[in-house]
Amino acid sequence: MTLCHATGSEKNPYVSITVNANGTANGHIGHQDGRDIIPPFTYNDHGEEGSFGGQNWDAAGQAIWNNGCAPVDPDPDPDPETPVLSIAPLACVPLGDPLPQSIAVTVSGLTEAGAWTLTATGTGGRSASVEVLGNGTYAVPVDGEGSYTVTIGSDEGVADTETVVVARCPDPHEPDEPVLEVPELPCIAVDAALPTSIAVTVGGFADENAAADAHEAVAYLLRISGGSGGEATVAVDGNGSYTLPLSGAGVYTVELTGGESAISASVTVQRCETPPPPEPPEPPAPPAEPVEPVVPAVPKVALPPLVVHPAPVTVRVESPAPVRVAEHQPLLAVTGADDGGAELAAAGLATLAVLAGGAMLLSVRRLRRS
Repeated sequence: MTLCHATGSEKNPYVSITVNANGTANGHIGHQDGRDIIPPFTYNDHGEEGSFGGQNWDAAGQAIWNNGCAPVDPDPDPDPETPVLSIAPLACVPLGDPLPQSIAVTVSGLTEAGAWTLTATGTGGRSASVEVLGNGTYAVPVDGEGSYTVTIGSDEGVADTETVVVARCPDPHEPDEPVLEVPELPCIAVDAALPTSIAVTVGGFADENAAADAHEAVAYLLRISGGSGGEATVAVDGNGSYTLPLSGAGVYTVELTGGESAISASVTVQRCETPPPPEPPEPPAPPAEPVEPVVPAVPKVALPPLVVHPAPVTVRVESPAPVRVAEHQPLLAVTGADDGGAELAAAGLATLAVLAGGAMLLSVRRLRRS
């Protein structure tokens, strides 16, 4: 087991050693006037288990043992005391009741008496101070209504600050600021009748009784002007809705007045604009011109030269009819006494010429066919 063995030296008062538990029990207990730091342990006492509760095993001894038997620096000086102020909020003082002459301030956080002072300073520069004797509640003087700053301080400065307000409660008979609500009217159709009245809302009074008291003290009126008519007024006796007259189209001003206060709002009565006539529909688009289909070009194919074989021609040759030639007759002598003989001779020559021409034509045809 490990213990802190006392050396008797001021510089190194302890050394850490590890010994047998039985030896510790026999030799180190009471060493150096019992200054050894020994943790609790168990040991074997002739076959029986014995126990030792420790020596110098208090908080300081444990700190040294946990620090490797090296002395531990004492705790540094604690932080200087810092007083703390607290002030309960003050309730308003009813009308007719006296104002407080002091306020209760609580001081805490002080550990010992010192030169501390409480000071209350008002908005007008008025101040009062109280000496602080310790933690507790102190009555700090105040003087009338207003806001007060309370501090606690010493010659070294201010340690804490609080603020408190001394004030009277509001007068229940004094009305709150009223509120006027005027609705916005939609436009009126051309064939519809214009409204003859409008409902406005008045609010903001604390309650009905306060509103009634306010009405008795101050006369509140609703006034409407504008349109084609004159002004109209309605008395206000509290929160609620009030009906005011309208006189045709136009801009109206609604006012709520009472004493020196006045609030206003405006509203417009107007007809809706006549919608423009619908635009004529657009004419239909002309039909699209037909588009001729595109015929793909057929590629030209080179063809072999065309060889034409003429068909055989059959020629039928007809034999010419036999020509009878008149036997040669001796020509008679032409005399002047017989003119018929001359004519006959001319006819014979013509016949011979025709026959000769036909024979020649036949010969030509045969040559062409062959």
